[in-house]
Amino acid sequence: MSVTQRISRARKELLSRYATAAVFLYGVIEVSEFVEVFNFFEGKKTDAQEINLALERLAKTDDVEYSLFGDLILGPSFLPECPEDLENAKSVRAEQKGKPRYLPEKDEFLSYANGDYREPEQPYADLKAYILKNKLTSRGEGISGIDGDLIDLHEMIQSGVNTN
Repeated sequence: MSVTQRISRARKELLSRYATAAVFLYGVIEVSEFVEVFNFFEGKKTDAQEINLALERLAKTDDVEYSLFGDLILGPSFLPECPEDLENAKSVRAEQKGKPRYLPEKDEFLSYANGDYREPEQPYADLKAYILKNKLTSRGEGISGIDGDLIDLHEMIQSGVNTN
């Protein structure tokens, strides 16, 4: 692909959505591996040149959750301008080497593009079922109901908020 080739806005956004999902799921991914992931899910294939060009262009005009550094696509917790973060990213890559890559169904993979997405876990499902079965809430399911309450509770626990 030529550097002067035009990439449609829709195509750049699609590639960016996949890149965002990939970095939230994996933390760090090499461009060549990202090409494999994208091509696994999409009919219109891509290559490393299109990835680099599209993601760099979109990062200049949009607020994105990833950054490019060499042959790596980094998640938002890694800042390319920070040498310590780059070392941490390289350490993550070293730990990932040789391990099989988790590839959920396409819809679930793309759910990771939302930084707040969490893969459903059995303890969460059990707690939610218990609360609903025992009618410990009248708010019902969904983000404005029990799911929202459990997300709020999870965030309070993570941040160490004292509710007393």
